[in-house]
Amino acid sequence: MPPIREQLGYLAAHVSMVQAMMAGMEAEGSMRGEYWGCRQALHVFSSGADPDLYPRVINTLRDLAGGALIMLPSSIHDFNDPSSRGSSA
Repeated sequence: MPPIREQLGYLAAHVSMVQAMMAGMEAEGSMRGEYWGCRQALHVFSSGADPDLYPRVINTLRDLAGGALIMLPSSIHDFNDPSSRGSSA
């Protein structure tokens, strides 16, 4: 379905963008004393872009999963966990 492909392409593009920023930060970094430091300009851009990117990616994943991605238990064994049971009043 075209809308699904569009959303998957959006996710793939953002994953590639973050990977490219990480690779650039590492490849263009330099030694600072005894430590390797990343390129500051890419780090600053990444720090500014990530807070906007993360919620959009999470919302896209939730849309693709029908909104129930986080709400479903991982298995039937989750119901046996006493900490996840509600209080019986």
